[in-house]
Amino acid sequence: MKKEHVNYAKFSAFCHQNNIPIPGSKYRMYLKMNRDVTGLVEPLPTAKNDIIYFKTEDDKDTDIASELKDLNDSKKIKQIEQVLANFKYSSKKPLSNKVKNFKKSVKEWEESNPGDIHTYEWYEGYSYEQKPKFMENISSKEMPRLYRILDEIYLVLDQLGEEVKDDFTVIIGGKDEVPFDVLELKDRVKHEITKEEQKDLDEYEIDLKIRPYSAFKPRIRKYDHPYNGKLKIEFKDYLYQKLSNFLCK
Repeated sequence: MKKEHVNYAKFSAFCHQNNIPIPGSKYRMYLKMNRDVTGLVEPLPTAKNDIIYFKTEDDKDTDIASELKDLNDSKKIKQIEQVLANFKYSSKKPLSNKVKNFKKSVKEWEESNPGDIHTYEWYEGYSYEQKPKFMENISSKEMPRLYRILDEIYLVLDQLGEEVKDDFTVIIGGKDEVPFDVLELKDRVKHEITKEEQKDLDEYEIDLKIRPYSAFKPRIRKYDHPYNGKLKIEFKDYLYQKLSNFLCK
């Protein structure tokens, strides 16, 4: 909890208010002893919202002015400070129309390309039709989070008087285009051989004995790179990359 700058008492009360079960001391003790904790895990209750926000302790200590000093525009920095200080986002509110339209385009693309399924970095099928922005680097599981992040970015920038295009390119000061991307990070894990791959290997071993010079060894990757649920926002402009750090906290 210290690492994430979370006050345990406040976090515990927050979870209780939102009907989120917290593992007990027995669960934590079993984890330290590397014992099976399957029977100690309480399932999450059905909730109206996919995402519930909890502010960490260091949110209040962020010095926005010093972080944005390279902007060289005291008036703009003051405006950003005021907007971020007063901005409150609620996941209970409906998405803005701009994000709803984007969500609709994602749904339409998925319906028209049912064979294009994200499985790690591999595809079971592929369409030459261009995907809606962000889909290429986000797993389907994290798309609801993406919509909320985009909604928050749009609302903040809209209050700052900046234009956000339908493809979520930001127009700063009515002239400068600042594109950004949202990426989901991946882990690197050892690949577990599938039944089909094991079958191919077994056939190769047989062929190797019969035709040692013509046997073809199947190519099996050593590692998989599954998405891990950690999202990263990248603004192509250095200054606005800093601004994105405040938006994502």
